[in-house]
Amino acid sequence: MPSARAFALKNCRALAASKGTMEDLYRVITADPRRILLEDARYVGEWRYCTSARLTETVDRLAAALGARLKVTGRYIGLTGGNCVEWIALFWAILKSGNAPYLINLRQPLSLARDCLRDLDGVAVVSVENTVSVGLPCLTYAELSAVSAPPLSVPFGNTFALSTGGTTLQRKICIYDGQAVSAQIGNSPALIRENPRLVASFRGTMKVLAFLPLYHIFGLEVSYLWFAVLGARLVFPPDLTPERLLRTVRYHDVTHLFAVPLLWASVEKSVLREANRDPERAKKFQKALDLSLRIQSVCPPLGRWFARKVFGDVQDKLFGDSVRFCITGGSPVRAETLRLLDGLGYRLHNGYGMTEVGITSVELSEFSAGQMFESIGRPVPSVRYRVEDERLFIQGTSLCREMIVNGVCTPTPEWFDTGDLVHCKKGRYSILGRVSDLVFGEDGENLNPELAEDRFDLSHALQFSVLGDEKNERLILVVRISPDLSRDDRLALQDEIALGCALLPESYALREIRYTYDPLTDPNDIKISRARLRRWLAEGKIRTVPLLSDAPAEERCESETRARLREIIGEILSLPPEQIGDHAHFVHDLGGTSLDYFTLLSRLDDTFGVSLQTETERFGYTVAELEAMMEGRL
Repeated sequence: MPSARAFALKNCRALAASKGTMEDLYRVITADPRRILLEDARYVGEWRYCTSARLTETVDRLAAALGARLKVTGRYIGLTGGNCVEWIALFWAILKSGNAPYLINLRQPLSLARDCLRDLDGVAVVSVENTVSVGLPCLTYAELSAVSAPPLSVPFGNTFALSTGGTTLQRKICIYDGQAVSAQIGNSPALIRENPRLVASFRGTMKVLAFLPLYHIFGLEVSYLWFAVLGARLVFPPDLTPERLLRTVRYHDVTHLFAVPLLWASVEKSVLREANRDPERAKKFQKALDLSLRIQSVCPPLGRWFARKVFGDVQDKLFGDSVRFCITGGSPVRAETLRLLDGLGYRLHNGYGMTEVGITSVELSEFSAGQMFESIGRPVPSVRYRVEDERLFIQGTSLCREMIVNGVCTPTPEWFDTGDLVHCKKGRYSILGRVSDLVFGEDGENLNPELAEDRFDLSHALQFSVLGDEKNERLILVVRISPDLSRDDRLALQDEIALGCALLPESYALREIRYTYDPLTDPNDIKISRARLRRWLAEGKIRTVPLLSDAPAEERCESETRARLREIIGEILSLPPEQIGDHAHFVHDLGGTSLDYFTLLSRLDDTFGVSLQTETERFGYTVAELEAMMEGRL
């Protein structure tokens, strides 16, 4: 049996010798009928393991069903659903039917998907599970599986489309073809020479955790297409609770972890929470971490051995000893997070990319010291970087082929303006900041504050704005109120804000709400400048005030359910139950993350036997809201 490296390079040569179409990609990935391509950690249903033969048989059947039901080729078909084997099968089936998939982003409003499908002249939507309403016929995986139709004989589709996740004030769709993806994968031999651990295996197998959404460029192009060609198996976790993610990595011997900073920050928080329980232990932990980093800066293999010896108990509770390569991307990662993961022996490589350009660089150095300035590495061979006044422009063969902006087809410019400010040191680049108002969301999505602001109608506010915080990493709401606003009007304003928050997609959840009596604009301004407002906040020129400073102390009538909810939230966030107020927001006030919230939902299910994880369920973020929901279900 060839080594993982030999197998990866063989597939790269086969792809390079082809025309580089999506059909060629599919053939290279599925060439060995016995090879296991996909692994489902849910242990339910028909998909425990999926071989190439099983996948191609399913794709052929679904493609035939699509052809019989839709009777079209060369058209766009929406694809919606979470990460699962069925999503992969539907993706290839749409292409095999001679059409092109448009990947619907579940973090965006359905109205945006409807508009994008209209721009693409889409004919239908296929869904992994539930039907969706976007003004087009919707076919589910189960419906298509039940259709018996003769095999199709049509040209294989060669393009797919995905939207940019609300990263500009414009509606933008990026269209890729097989040649662009093949050019991206064609970087592999050069990257493997620079860092052979890119294709390191554990017990002869490479496995990638399917954590990133497949409708995201990072998830589709890297986690799946790129590493499927290199020979890796994609492993689907049961859900996104931290405990089950870590358990999946350990029990399924996952070797490659590609994630956004949210996951790494969650790991950092849990490790430090445990290490800092005892001051003496915390001191020893930091001393060992410093020594591990120093050794890795001189001899990485020895440093990894040392990290395993010293932090073996920590590794066993986290990812185990199978992990060989970790990449973070999608938004900036904190230097402290890099330092901790590196010190523990999980070398975290910082990558860079965008929906419009794919993945264009990654810091591949094995030496921890080389990454302390948060380098994103050198550009991959398929692209070139150009910097003008610190602003990054990218040219190359792996960029998207064209874009549709507000319904108008626009060829990708020869040099794409990323809007990012960069610094170059010894040929390696690091991101300094963003030119526009866009916020680097903690889950990897670039968030457009304008989309969130449109959800609010605050009749009791003088001014308000949704923007990024001082580091432009989280969405916050700043509200200017009158000092004379009555208590009743303040309570009404609170209700208006709660209504707006309920209308926001989960990825756009506000992390903080600030009230002020100070103007949010200069006297001559006709609108609020988010950049200036962010600067004023950082400089303390906008002074925050409590909304209900004159509110009497809350009188609690503590129920058994409410007390248990306080205990559960306190255990998850390491907070004393008595510090968790009835109306304290899980994220805004208590500091929880999206992954912490998944853990909360799982604990509620285990404790009360009530699942709140349905697609239509309104999320509850306070003890009072959760108690009302629980009692309604119980």
